[in-house]
Amino acid sequence: MLIKRSLQSFIETQLKTEPKIILLYGPRQAGKTTLIQEVIRGKQKVVFLTGDDIRTQELFSVANLHQLQQE
Repeated sequence: MLIKRSLQSFIETQLKTEPKIILLYGPRQAGKTTLIQEVIRGKQKVVFLTGDDIRTQELFSVANLHQLQQE
């Protein structure tokens, strides 16, 4: 059973307007991935990156817009 979080409605509302980047952070095992997966379910144009991935950490370690656009 999934618990509907109040943050889910806020994120869904924000995503309705223009393309967005949603950065969700918090303690481990708090349900961040589950929440985002629920929000993006059925969406077609989604790039999902996790901070646990070394490549993602390297990608965001330097502020390089060109490099981010290539990914």
